[in-house]
Amino acid sequence: MSRKKTIIIILCLILAATLIAYLALSTVLNSPAALYVDPKTTKSVVGQDFIINISISSVHDLYAWDFNLSWASTILSVVNVTEGPFLKSGGNSTYFNYGLKAAAGQISVECTRVGNVPGATGSGVLATIKFNAQSSGQSPLDLYYALLLNSATPSQAIPYQLSSSNVYSSPPPDV
Repeated sequence: MSRKKTIIIILCLILAATLIAYLALSTVLNSPAALYVDPKTTKSVVGQDFIINISISSVHDLYAWDFNLSWASTILSVVNVTEGPFLKSGGNSTYFNYGLKAAAGQISVECTRVGNVPGATGSGVLATIKFNAQSSGQSPLDLYYALLLNSATPSQAIPYQLSSSNVYSSPPPDV
């Protein structure tokens, strides 16, 4: 084979590899992030605490987020809410806050990076919520609103999909 043909074949292979990488990356960047309650199903016993995470996957350049979660307040009560490690990754400073409407079984949680820094990319835990099972029954953990923003100026909304979960609380065993 001549040197010219070899060079043309190599250039075609490089071009094809570049095109495949571009298409794969654009698919990842254009697919919506997933915001979800983890685990999908939780079983608890009346009087016991349990933890759920609000997690995200496949997000690109997440600078700020907020979400609303609801549950059956006759079955569950919130013990505490803490920020997950995702936005703090890389040693970034954050502002974290939440508002609890315990009687209504609703919480609004928000967090943002602080300063002129890029957003986080990848997957991880945004917040951890500790609940206590107050009575037996089934309660949805319903993520019914969220806003994800990137680090652009002005910030732009990041598309997402929400997934909720269920908690099954049973009476304590007879002693």
